[in-house]
Amino acid sequence: MVLDPGEPHLSRILSQTGTGPAWAVLDRRLEVAHRLLRGPGRPAVSAVAARCRSVSTSHPSPVFRECYGVPPAEACSVGGS
Repeated sequence: MVLDPGEPHLSRILSQTGTGPAWAVLDRRLEVAHRLLRGPGRPAVSAVAARCRSVSTSHPSPVFRECYGVPPAEACSVGGS
């Protein structure tokens, strides 16, 4: 069973955090990308971008760098968490 809280409820929750729906989705995608890039197997940045449904491999790079201090390609080489 999938629970659908509905748009009004989601908007209310997100407004309490000061985040809009688009930023909440982007934030979640960046978290997943960061975890995948630092995980085992060292996937290609393009594969992670595709899995996280990024428009392109370069689009999220500035935001990723702002959040994590390194571009996606360097997050791969750092490893660990």
